[in-house]
Amino acid sequence: MENFVESSNPFDTTPEDMSEITPIEVSEASPVVSITNFKPLEENMIISQISPAKFDSLLKVLNVLVSDKSSNDSLIIKESNITQNVSGAIVSSNIEEIFEGKKINLQIINPKKYLKLFKTFRNNNDIFILDDPENSRFIITNGEIKLFLPKQIENLVEAVKLPDLSNCTGLCSIKVDKASRNIIMGLANEAQYIDYLIQDNLFKAVHIPDTAIYLFSDYVNDLKATKLDETNADLALRSIAYFPILAEDYEIAIGHMPDGSYVSAMSCNTGFIKVDVIENLEIATGGNILI
Repeated sequence: MENFVESSNPFDTTPEDMSEITPIEVSEASPVVSITNFKPLEENMIISQISPAKFDSLLKVLNVLVSDKSSNDSLIIKESNITQNVSGAIVSSNIEEIFEGKKINLQIINPKKYLKLFKTFRNNNDIFILDDPENSRFIITNGEIKLFLPKQIENLVEAVKLPDLSNCTGLCSIKVDKASRNIIMGLANEAQYIDYLIQDNLFKAVHIPDTAIYLFSDYVNDLKATKLDETNADLALRSIAYFPILAEDYEIAIGHMPDGSYVSAMSCNTGFIKVDVIENLEIATGGNILI
């Protein structure tokens, strides 16, 4: 204590000569951290224990998959994989790392509601997922909050399946950084779709209808590519689910299926977990197609 106020208290025995008092060293206070060894009493019901940092990563994944545009009324985690229909594409993410390598099955009905509720977990305790079959629900708790997730009737739940790409023939691929993605998204702000322009079996540019051509930096000095547009591309493939995930960087691979259709597989590095976006692309060119 640095400041003393003179007191009229008759019981005040503070000596007049303050030098007689041996000073007490007071160390700087550490910030209060609410860490406990909380563990649910129902140990036999625990199916996963998640650290606060990994629970934060889970919320980031859910933020990606549970967007305002998403119409999914349930989210299914099957063997620690989430696969959802989002904006005309299939979005998939393996979150086994979040569950410490365990293969977890979990249903989240009304995911938009529960994503908001998950964000109320505020202390530094581990988060536990409990299976409560007697009451047909899951319980998410950190000691402070016990949140109930009702289960859906099993035969009504059908997880979205990834397409079989084992017989897909790779055509081309490109790496796209976040800055390039932001430019494309800015140009396509009001577009319902964009076209991937392929020349000489290389993904060189993006056509935003009635607006612009965006040429990837790898081909800015390519004289043939500088003349590339939607009218002379060897192949133009239409995407309606372009860059749906905000990420640090992307790798887009385009393949040719045995039935003649085209598919793109976009790997999104979000910085905390990898998310894959699979989309069937519509052929949007009448020109010469080089396979």
